[in-house]
Amino acid sequence: MVGSWSDVIGRRSTLFIPTFGLMFKSAFFAIGIKLEGNTYTFVIAFFVDGFCGMWISLLASAYSFTADMTNYGKSRLFGVVFVEITLGVGVALGIFTSGYIIKFFGFLYGSVLMVGVGVLLCFLIILLPESVRSTNKITTMTQLEYLKNAVSFYIKKTSLRNKFILLAVIFSLQALSNIGRINVYTLYVMNSPFCWNSVLIGLFGVGRSVAQMIVSVALTQPLYKCMSKDAMVVVGSLSAIGCYVLTALAINDKMLFMTPVVGLFLNFPVIVIRSEMSQITPRERQDIKYPPVSVDM
Repeated sequence: MVGSWSDVIGRRSTLFIPTFGLMFKSAFFAIGIKLEGNTYTFVIAFFVDGFCGMWISLLASAYSFTADMTNYGKSRLFGVVFVEITLGVGVALGIFTSGYIIKFFGFLYGSVLMVGVGVLLCFLIILLPESVRSTNKITTMTQLEYLKNAVSFYIKKTSLRNKFILLAVIFSLQALSNIGRINVYTLYVMNSPFCWNSVLIGLFGVGRSVAQMIVSVALTQPLYKCMSKDAMVVVGSLSAIGCYVLTALAINDKMLFMTPVVGLFLNFPVIVIRSEMSQITPRERQDIKYPPVSVDM
């Protein structure tokens, strides 16, 4: 629904809302850690963050900005690729620094730092030019109508409905395994026989992010010239399967550090599907479509 709003009131609004959720969660964590409160109360922070759309809405708005500023075709695909690369750089830096921050300063100052990042992000959003100009007001439509708009691509009978549904199903299957493994992976490497600490987890995360979110995405453009989109999706799927199998069978650190190499093309299906769905979506409805396919790996 947040994405649907932005097509009416502008893209920047959907950047502020999830940023507020991030700041609230980080501040709640900092206070909870300082006061040594009950860990179950942290559910409140997650609820507010989720209600604000989390990082998914933030990322969706970034892709919608890209759609607004690029043309259909290759320009749109490479615009998505650019966002993916910058996302990879940010994720790599965040993972790398978080390990050392936790080791030397603890979780409290890490949470405080995230509040500061949120404040800086708000300042940058204010400076960002709006890419959607509309005289409509959010009050001219009910919330139910916004919800209907968000799912209209998949329920309204049009010539593209089946294609939207098929792309969404493929994307969901890709995202399910990728998103689900993140938290489990951390617990996995902290356990025997690996017993990794926060620094080693951070270093591995950097390597994985650089390989799968920067190097592989940078290869999208040259590979796009000699491969079809279908072939790129198949290659990415096979790469993901190999990565997951190797992770499950790993018995030492060397095998785990090989998984980002095997999964180098893991994000190809996500990139191609985002580009394809954007190209068949009217420009004025870009942010309605993006939230369901804005989750990243």
